[in-house]
Amino acid sequence: MCGISGIITSDKSAQKYKSALYASCRAMKHRGPDEEGFYSDNDILMGHVRLSIIDLETGCQPLFNEDRSVAAVFNGEIYNYIGLKNELKSKGHNFITKSDTEVIVHAYEEYGIDCFNHFNGMFAVAIYDIRKKKLVLARDRLGIKPVYYYQAKDAFVFASEIKGIIEYPFVRKEIDYTAFADYFTYLYVPSPLTMLKNCFKLKPGEVLVYQDGAATKSLYWDVDCRESVFKEKDLMEKVRCCLADAVNLRLISDVPLGAFLSGGIDSSSIVALMRSSGKREVRTFSISFETADKSYKRFNLDALMAKKTADFLGTQHKEFRVYADEAAKDAPSIIQMLDDPLSNPTAIPDYFLCKLASEDVKVCLSGDGGDELFGGYNRYIYDRWIEIAGKNVLLKNAAGIILSLGSKPAAEKFMLKAGALDDPLERYYLWSAAVRGNVRDKMLSPKISDNFFKDADSALNRYLDIRQKSGFRNKMMRADIKTWLPDHALSLVDRMSMANSLEVRVPFLDHRLVELSATINEKHKVSLFRTKHLLRKAFRGMIPDEVISAKKMGFITPASTWLRTVLKDSLTDMINEENGEKGLFNKVFLKNMAECHFSGKGYFLKELWAYYTFKIWSRRYIG
Repeated sequence: MCGISGIITSDKSAQKYKSALYASCRAMKHRGPDEEGFYSDNDILMGHVRLSIIDLETGCQPLFNEDRSVAAVFNGEIYNYIGLKNELKSKGHNFITKSDTEVIVHAYEEYGIDCFNHFNGMFAVAIYDIRKKKLVLARDRLGIKPVYYYQAKDAFVFASEIKGIIEYPFVRKEIDYTAFADYFTYLYVPSPLTMLKNCFKLKPGEVLVYQDGAATKSLYWDVDCRESVFKEKDLMEKVRCCLADAVNLRLISDVPLGAFLSGGIDSSSIVALMRSSGKREVRTFSISFETADKSYKRFNLDALMAKKTADFLGTQHKEFRVYADEAAKDAPSIIQMLDDPLSNPTAIPDYFLCKLASEDVKVCLSGDGGDELFGGYNRYIYDRWIEIAGKNVLLKNAAGIILSLGSKPAAEKFMLKAGALDDPLERYYLWSAAVRGNVRDKMLSPKISDNFFKDADSALNRYLDIRQKSGFRNKMMRADIKTWLPDHALSLVDRMSMANSLEVRVPFLDHRLVELSATINEKHKVSLFRTKHLLRKAFRGMIPDEVISAKKMGFITPASTWLRTVLKDSLTDMINEENGEKGLFNKVFLKNMAECHFSGKGYFLKELWAYYTFKIWSRRYIG
């Protein structure tokens, strides 16, 4: 895995930004500590920092075609590069390295920008067509690897992280207030915006062409939900075979390789397929917590189940325990690594998990994506119940009460509200918005609430394509694949792994499996009482029965306790430093909310963690 950065100018002034390019690459050195390489002329500068995984000796970038008319820098892996290489050789292309990167320049020569449809992989690619003075920037289909860009009057810059973007001197460090409103609604910033004004994320499956001072964008791939009529038994076999092939492709490596193992079915199935592939030994890694909270055991159910799975599958297993003082000490530096503010306290254990794994391996497989493909979130079940209840208010209320039993505080009220919404777009917003209504509006200043929240309330609805020929839960999953998955879940994995120079591969997001999943009727994914129905049946016998039958737990942390104890003073200081009515936040409301949480009279983890994360981010990126 690597980091890329570059600048193309329309006035032949690229050379004056050399020091900025070097600084940009240094800021992302954690992504590629093994090597660095650069290309420059009067029109463009491109830089690359490399984490060596495949072709350790001759894979340095930028890489060129035979006559050096095409140059490329690349972050990611092309898993089908061997087959593509043979295909391109048969068409007359000559190769001088064994790397997957060289396939990119020859594929571009042969197929133009359609080359990205030929790749099976995770990637952010910058290709420079030297004769045409054209820059092509592309991101993989599911958005596993990130790429950001910023366009000024006479220049266009790109980088793997915002840390690389802000090293260019003309980039202005200003907050985008639409993104700010989105963040305090969803706890992340949906593409294409970032919290930095005029800085954007390339969307998953998107290609951008910059030529003659103008940028044009287009999608080369999208998820199309068209449900098939396959029998469940046939679907189980198709899913097993497709995922097994995806795992095998992702075992190609010239360096040590392992897997993250949680207590869930997704990572367990990945590890089971690694074992059945004939790989001699599999190293697995998990995380647990040490906390003074009397209920700390519930935070470690995931780790206990992971250990049982590791024993069942016979892996070499390691577990890292996170202590509260470590969490407090490292929280600010870990949050700063996120680039865009992303409010999820699991960033802290994820960082330590990646740090643990990086001591033994350079590549890890993970189970990310299984929830979005196969119906792993409880909201899919809830919404199915609400739809079954139809317009019968009594049935909707009953469903809301039943489904909320044993859930988090205020869940019953939330379910009743969802049940009252006949418009599926409104229901999807309610499922997606993490911070809602009065609490969200009151914690921020009126200038934000009055001017921007109207747009934030519908920011995700544009991804819920009701024209798709599928059930509504499949439409929800498709929207989650295009929003939550790349902008929250995968972004978190990328930053925490790259901070530790560790590559993470995600077999569930092989585009062939995603396309297969989109054809499966939602009734096979989500039953009336259980998530991931088909996946559980497909892997019965290959992983422990306890994992198969376990309810959806999710990965929880003691972050609420951290805020009441080890992080209390720093959070209190942040709130006290607020600038009253002239600032972005309602100081009085924040203070009351924090005191309510500290005393245990209320539960405001999402709101307070979002505030804490934003303040740390703004100190690093805005100043």
